[in-house]
Amino acid sequence: MAAPVTRDDDLARAPHEDIDDFGDLEPRRRVWPAVIVVVLLAVAVGGTYLVTRSTRGSSTTATTVKRSISLFTVSRRNLVETASYDGTVQYADQRPIAAGSAGTLTRVAAAGSTVGRGGVLFAVNTQPTVLLLGRFPMYRTLQSGVTDGSDVAELKANLRRLGYAPATMTIDKTWDADLTTGVENWETALGLTADGVVPASRVVFAPSAVRIASAGDVGDSVSPASTPVTTSSLERDATVSLAVSDASIVGVGDRVQVTLPSGTSVGGHVTEIGTVASSTSSSSGNGQGGATNQTGASSSTSSATVDITIALANDRGLGTLAEAPVTVAFAQQRATNVLAVPTTALLTLADGTFAVEVADAGGRTHLVRVTPGLFAAGGYVDIQGAVNAGDRVVVPQ
Repeated sequence: MAAPVTRDDDLARAPHEDIDDFGDLEPRRRVWPAVIVVVLLAVAVGGTYLVTRSTRGSSTTATTVKRSISLFTVSRRNLVETASYDGTVQYADQRPIAAGSAGTLTRVAAAGSTVGRGGVLFAVNTQPTVLLLGRFPMYRTLQSGVTDGSDVAELKANLRRLGYAPATMTIDKTWDADLTTGVENWETALGLTADGVVPASRVVFAPSAVRIASAGDVGDSVSPASTPVTTSSLERDATVSLAVSDASIVGVGDRVQVTLPSGTSVGGHVTEIGTVASSTSSSSGNGQGGATNQTGASSSTSSATVDITIALANDRGLGTLAEAPVTVAFAQQRATNVLAVPTTALLTLADGTFAVEVADAGGRTHLVRVTPGLFAAGGYVDIQGAVNAGDRVVVPQ
């Protein structure tokens, strides 16, 4: 490697001769008719410096202008190169709930409201459909004499928690007299005939409380297949449609950064990668539906895409928005424990290679040739060369 070139700022010696000496990039004796000479009078963090411009072989009068620069201390960092994609955030696990019978909606939970254990989702001809907590679906009428099943155990657990079943009831998969008593107590509380029979349309099991994503209106006519309400999780997640050619950068569990409409960013992780590709005719441009790197360029999108689902670390920045556009940054490459400087510290030399301007303790600076590596999100680049951690490099303001 060529020795670093020292720029004597106090004496303002022909800086272009320094550049000439730097790897013999330019002939030493070559005359330049209009060369800008930059002289740093002092080096201090965040300081203001004078730049003297003059000409070689010209009678043009020299001018003095101010240039603001700062010094950045070189340190070791972990860098990540990202690709950003447009996506949508909305409440997760949206699920339409069938009416189960024909008639008129006489009651329905309001859109945007939360329904918990024991809450009524809707009623058809005054017959309510109630939310209970559980993971096994309600698929049959439950009553005395049914075969053992997980649905029976879940019904028992819920009626115990709601206070309708006797304390002596055992939580198992078998229908017993205590469960019949609990069902009758529950029916009475709902204003129903206490017959100990739970039709399939009476109960919807969900793992937790739900949000009403959409709802019909009282008075609507419904069929058994109609969906008076659509429920969702209380949590919001993000969905991104990635071109199949880009999906290889993503894995379940990968950490991502999600930029919300407010401009704030929150962390998240990939929870699901679609296994079925769908066709789309959308195109990308400056991040609109395609990958965006740190300079704003976009990659092309293919006609086949897969959906990537991302759980947010929190959704406080979304306020009451039920749906909103977001930008999701996925990590493409990583560099661990590398020397890093701001990308603006890089200088391009005449031969197309790069250098940084390093300041010494005496207020003088010299150029050091470096090889840039990973250009990372946040405006940093890792460098290799005769630069050490703790060195200070010039960064324009």
